[in-house]
Amino acid sequence: SIGDGTEAPLSQAKSLATFDSYVLTPGKHVTTVPASSGDSTLTDALLFPVHDSLPLRFAKVVSSVNGGGIEVDVAFKRRSQEAGGPRSNHVLLRLTNTRPQAVTDVRLTHEKLVAGQALVPFAPIPLLAPKESRVVEIDIDFDGKPNQACRFSLTSDRGSFPVAIEAPCGELTVPAPQLLESAAFAALESRMSGMHSAERAFSGEDAAALEAAGTQALADALMASAHMAVVVSSDGKSVRGVARKLASADAVVIVVATARLLRVGCEEFIFGPNLLEELAGSIVAAVAGRLPPQPE
Repeated sequence: SIGDGTEAPLSQAKSLATFDSYVLTPGKHVTTVPASSGDSTLTDALLFPVHDSLPLRFAKVVSSVNGGGIEVDVAFKRRSQEAGGPRSNHVLLRLTNTRPQAVTDVRLTHEKLVAGQALVPFAPIPLLAPKESRVVEIDIDFDGKPNQACRFSLTSDRGSFPVAIEAPCGELTVPAPQLLESAAFAALESRMSGMHSAERAFSGEDAAALEAAGTQALADALMASAHMAVVVSSDGKSVRGVARKLASADAVVIVVATARLLRVGCEEFIFGPNLLEELAGSIVAAVAGRLPPQPE
């Protein structure tokens, strides 16, 4: 169970042949590896569950000036892929009426999707009271492209105002825990070289912060930054993660991280370097405590 009496979907966990079971703990996202696994390179396997264990981080995409008095903040909510289709991201929109007057008939219109994208809008909101915030849900298929925004308009009695949402690379993946087993992971590493591999060295204050925080903090930061299955090595010196591209199950992404080096491999060679740049910044920021404050 996931702490609220409901069962966590364990379809991915059950496919990992070397592990007998997963225990998904909200807030800790810890999966234990039984002694019978026979894999001496693993200690604690950390499978990030797709429910509410990770605090949502909203980012502003439309200010009140550009939204006719409505501010729009966006957060990506991870979940079981069965809930919205095998390719879609579950996106939360927090709509805040900053005006002293009510706003009526708030709805999503004027979808400007490029080829490969898809969007399921939220139900219209009849009235948004002064200073009221409402969180609505939409599903977006970004077609696996992190730099290609999904565009639409937020329309109300105040007019129509453009909105553009881009997906971080780390939200365009889904955990592949069956590939964490040592032999399977080593085979992936051997395939991903040259154009399919990119790395970034940590040095100075960044490396010092990562070493001081420890490998567990590094694993937590990696899972917060990308939707993937993660395991800590038995010597406690490195973390490895693996996922599949959300839009292409055949495209595998691997990550190996230490306090001094971050390496990303991907069968889609353009995606790998983009993910590397994203992870390098977000992991250091998370471990060093330099994430921006949450909006109230």
